[in-house]
Amino acid sequence: MKLTAIKDSEFEREVLNAGGLVIANLWAPWSRPSRIALSILEQIGDRHAADLKIVTVNVDKNEKTAKDFGVNKIPTLLFFEGGKLVDRAHGISSLKYLEARINLLISAPASPAMIPQFQSP
Repeated sequence: MKLTAIKDSEFEREVLNAGGLVIANLWAPWSRPSRIALSILEQIGDRHAADLKIVTVNVDKNEKTAKDFGVNKIPTLLFFEGGKLVDRAHGISSLKYLEARINLLISAPASPAMIPQFQSP
């Protein structure tokens, strides 16, 4: 799955007004962990194309979105279900970690209180 790069001006339409599970990856091209995360997200997109949408937001060019969601670490993943923020993760260390996170979200949609919070190892 090709990841969709969006701008601040597109965030509401592409994420907040989208139905289903959306992952917004806030990243920067100079960040090595961000570039690794992009590769992992492409694999996730291939595996879960029917279950979710993945967008990327370059924080160097789109500061508003990062500020609006209090993002101070990159990469940061924001997980939305039906336009509502239900989870977030800072950094991605492995495909296995993100796969487990997404499987939890798919099995318990739109219920952030039921989703255990954990950070990438």
